[in-house]
Amino acid sequence: MNTKSLGIMALVGAPFLCINTYIHVQNHGGQLVYHTTPLSGFLGILYISGWLCSIIGLRRLGATGADRFGRIISPIILSTLTLANIWNVYEMVLPEHNSILYRLLDAFWPISNLVMIGVGIAVVRAGRLSGWKRYVPLACGLWLPVTALLSITLKDAGFHIANGYSAITWTLLAIVVLTGSESMIDPKEPAVVTNP
Repeated sequence: MNTKSLGIMALVGAPFLCINTYIHVQNHGGQLVYHTTPLSGFLGILYISGWLCSIIGLRRLGATGADRFGRIISPIILSTLTLANIWNVYEMVLPEHNSILYRLLDAFWPISNLVMIGVGIAVVRAGRLSGWKRYVPLACGLWLPVTALLSITLKDAGFHIANGYSAITWTLLAIVVLTGSESMIDPKEPAVVTNP
């Protein structure tokens, strides 16, 4: 699958965290509570699958670089996202299941977001993406801390801003992959620049 196809799939999945949150988060006495249902699991699969496509696309573009950190962070994010998606399947089949495995797999949602900060740092350090595109993966990674801060400081308004932030940043990440030109460079090897 080429980067353009990955970008299209990522674009399809990008808004589903926002959509899922609006459908399944409810205000109970001033506290936001997420209710899991088979639909929330399905929407989560669409979102995480799109995110996985973005990460695979970034790897194909060599965006995380060829240094040790860049080579290590990609398999880590792919692993955490895969485990988060297994939780989505679990959620779809047995929503609100209170087993240790269910809670353990659920933890890979926030873990994936934290690992995405590392992906963003690797992309910024590598400098293989130009202009604003270089900072989009980091903006995606910062979604979790930004959401936490907005929830504390702005309450309901923060909820809406954080949802918009997720839809915008993951859409931009998909666009980065969609518009990137597939690198012929092996991500394990440093980029070679030749003069004409």
